[in-house]
Amino acid sequence: MGGGDQAARRRDQDIHARERLAVQINISTRHGHISQETRSKIEEKVGKLTRLNDHISALGVTLDLEHPDDPKVELRVSVERAEEIVASDQAGTLWGSLDSVIHKAEQQLRKFKDKVKGQHHPGHRHTEVPPVDEPASDN
Repeated sequence: MGGGDQAARRRDQDIHARERLAVQINISTRHGHISQETRSKIEEKVGKLTRLNDHISALGVTLDLEHPDDPKVELRVSVERAEEIVASDQAGTLWGSLDSVIHKAEQQLRKFKDKVKGQHHPGHRHTEVPPVDEPASDN
């Protein structure tokens, strides 16, 4: 593998990383507040979902802190040309609930990706050409 191939691969990775950063991430809370550090950790965790689908346009996290010992977390994933993916959980801790909803959203994104792959029709290069009957020669 040449040095040019590695440089091109690094350039592509940098472009994809910048595209993932362009995804809008909204975090809102009900009945309480979270620190900037917690907000940053949540953004980092949910931002990883963009690795599963290039068409994610927005991620929304809602934290319901009415019961601090049992917070509810809801995650909404907006995907271009698709219905919104929604996952929610109440798992005893903020991080447990967040990990659970991320896992649920990952499963839904994988299922959606498999569904989309199954809907594609074969392209021109995958089309089989029927055999041509050659006329019999009188040699």
